[in-house]
Amino acid sequence: MLDDTRVTIPVSLELRIPQGSVRPRACWRVPATPSGRNRRLSGDICAERVRTNAQRAVATRRALIVVVENSHVDFAAVAIAVLALLFTIGSFWWLYARKGRIVAGTPRTYAFVDAVRLRLPLALFNTGAIDLIVADLRVTLIDATREPMRWITTRTKLRPETDDGFAFATPFAVPGRATRELIAEFGDDAGWKPQPKSRHRLRLEAQVHPSDEWVAVAEFDWWAPQTADVMGSYITHRNKAAP
Repeated sequence: MLDDTRVTIPVSLELRIPQGSVRPRACWRVPATPSGRNRRLSGDICAERVRTNAQRAVATRRALIVVVENSHVDFAAVAIAVLALLFTIGSFWWLYARKGRIVAGTPRTYAFVDAVRLRLPLALFNTGAIDLIVADLRVTLIDATREPMRWITTRTKLRPETDDGFAFATPFAVPGRATRELIAEFGDDAGWKPQPKSRHRLRLEAQVHPSDEWVAVAEFDWWAPQTADVMGSYITHRNKAAP
């Protein structure tokens, strides 16, 4: 034993672990001396406290690898679930809730008189999923300085006749992803006599409910009748360049 003024370390502090004294976590108890001077040293000493730095580094590295692998698995599952949800919502919107626009093809024939009246066979297509209401139509001459020709009547025949299904212009609906065919008659009382065989650029415009804005539906070349004499008669013509 050393002098009483010094800390006495009993022999039991030596890491001589008796057989069978190791606990499940590789811990053992250091007994206190009768004098109580080594009371602070008493308690459980676990093998984890005496591991080397290398062992701790290996254990930390293994734990990080497990965490990263688990994170990758969770992230992939969440990503797949989110993409499936977005695909479902997008498909529903595209098939049932998407609003489209009205488009039309180029008329291949027409009826014209210089009064002025212009009949055009139209096929309107709704590109969206929900129905659209066409409130009004008009024809604008892009390369001529005149007022647009308003929609006056709807006919059942392109050739002007006494019994050609006269009906005043009324709004109509175009179902989603569907077409609507009609023969629309445009004109005004200002009169217009273009040069025979001349080409003009026409734009068909529509007002789609509930907006009052005119939007372009189609834009095409329109060829005037071949002679000035026929412009005074309300007859049909092919919309193509004269030979």
